[in-house]
Amino acid sequence: MSVSISRLTAADLPAFISILHIYEEVFEMEAFSLPAENYLVRLLSNKDFIVMAAKDENGKVLGGLTAYVLPSYFEETAEVYLYDLAVDPAEQRRGLGSMLLNGLKDYCRQENIGEFFVQAMEGDTEAMRFYNATGGKPMRVIHYDYQV
Repeated sequence: MSVSISRLTAADLPAFISILHIYEEVFEMEAFSLPAENYLVRLLSNKDFIVMAAKDENGKVLGGLTAYVLPSYFEETAEVYLYDLAVDPAEQRRGLGSMLLNGLKDYCRQENIGEFFVQAMEGDTEAMRFYNATGGKPMRVIHYDYQV
């Protein structure tokens, strides 16, 4: 099976919605209602919001990632925060997650962005194993959430 990795644009709304449903299943989220389509299209139009999709030769979405470009104020560059990455459970263990990460690396190289980072919950051993296996270097940080 041939798989392609591509960055989605506003014209790719159905593929983005497919990724959101994969997230819902993989992250065991309770069923949620999607935001309005015009909101999702605006999000996909934002140059600092990245959505990468893994698709088979028929265009079926097999997985995806979402990330945010964070401009630096110390130098004329940015870093990327990888927010979510998931592969359809039926398609896991075939290298698609690594392919998605490589797609994000390629994007960063093209944009002269030197690094991206991702957070993994301490108890999420599968995610931690994946990020270690794909060359991620763990850093111990404390993450604080604020409710507003």
